[in-house]
Amino acid sequence: MSKNQGLGNPLVVAALAPSAAKAANGSIDFVAKNGKNIITLVAFGVALYYGRKEYIKWSIQKFFEKNGDNPDVITAMIFYKAMHKDWTIDTLLFSYTIPDGTDEDVLNEYALKVSSLRNVVKAYKKIFRLNLHTDIRSELNTKELIGFYERLKAHEKQKVKDAIPFDDFQPYIAGQTLVVTSDKGTLLRKAIYDTSKNTISMGKVLKTIPYGDSAYKIKQVLVNSGSSRISYVVDIPWDIWDDGIVDHRDVEPK
Repeated sequence: MSKNQGLGNPLVVAALAPSAAKAANGSIDFVAKNGKNIITLVAFGVALYYGRKEYIKWSIQKFFEKNGDNPDVITAMIFYKAMHKDWTIDTLLFSYTIPDGTDEDVLNEYALKVSSLRNVVKAYKKIFRLNLHTDIRSELNTKELIGFYERLKAHEKQKVKDAIPFDDFQPYIAGQTLVVTSDKGTLLRKAIYDTSKNTISMGKVLKTIPYGDSAYKIKQVLVNSGSSRISYVVDIPWDIWDDGIVDHRDVEPK
């Protein structure tokens, strides 16, 4: 006899029927007896979930009221907007933010305005419940990532350079091409030659050269111990008549 033939026997079916009915009745009895507890438990879970969401919203609102005008908090929000859409898929089981590409120009621009990376990271996590470093790494390729973190460090590097005493300055050499390393950029001023006095002074501002751009090739080094200043006369490629002057603290050799 095959394995399942016995189930066709009326005696076997009759024997199993009471057991099945008993099990079904037991399940019904369990639900009847514990239904209130089950509903209470489910309701508690839902209330806990939405209560937590409301608490998070409340805590973020309080954070904004206290820190909304802080530049690092503003930068955190701008970083988020540069990497994410302003809406999410939000359900009981998960919440997922839809990415919408990355505005690298915005990221790089505001990286130069960060006064405290630690504060920006903390604000980003507080407001968006996300890790800024993780988001940045997922949005930028290796070259873009290096450039972004170089910009983040530019502010701290500039503070160190600004604190160096004049006597410790090491002037660069004529012929070297300069690049702007100041997070605020550098002013390119017109070089004014006075042949009668054999002097070179600074004239009007021709332009502001932003961080990372070329500050051109050094033609002459100017050292003024009276004003504790080192400057460089540079060759301006787009101006055949005039030369420019840039400040030592704002530039480095390329």
